[in-house]
Amino acid sequence: MSKWVRRFTMAACALFLSTSLWAADDSDLTVTETTFRGSISKDVVWFTAYDLGGTIGTNTYVYNDSVGTNSANTDGLVECRNYTKDRVIQISIPTLGSTSIDVRIEGRAGTSTNWGDINTKNFSAATTIDYLINAVEWVEEIRVGARSNGTAGTDSITITGILRGEQR
Repeated sequence: MSKWVRRFTMAACALFLSTSLWAADDSDLTVTETTFRGSISKDVVWFTAYDLGGTIGTNTYVYNDSVGTNSANTDGLVECRNYTKDRVIQISIPTLGSTSIDVRIEGRAGTSTNWGDINTKNFSAATTIDYLINAVEWVEEIRVGARSNGTAGTDSITITGILRGEQR
């Protein structure tokens, strides 16, 4: 192999490698801080799966009480201050036995002890299509509550929080 063919091959390999690294750096790859320091990380937080059947009354929100200290102030609390890119809540209601269900996303920031309503969505029929709500407000803590309206029945709700951002 001639000297020029070897040089051309080496240059082509170097160009391909640098292009591949640039494309990987610029794409929406999921990397963690342990992989590349300071890179964007992605975390999926499962808020809870609800089974509301007869356990709550009308106009009473239920939160994931496995998180928090089982009080009105901390039930369902999820820290989200490190997730500055995306906060998306995915809601799925495959079974709806109540008249309707309200799902409310709440947030708070700073030293506030009160929760603010970010978004409330009413469901009056079961759906096999997941509903996505983008929580764009800047909050440090977030939680999702659900309540049945009218006649209570057996309901199943899956709520997934997808939080993504740069680690601070």
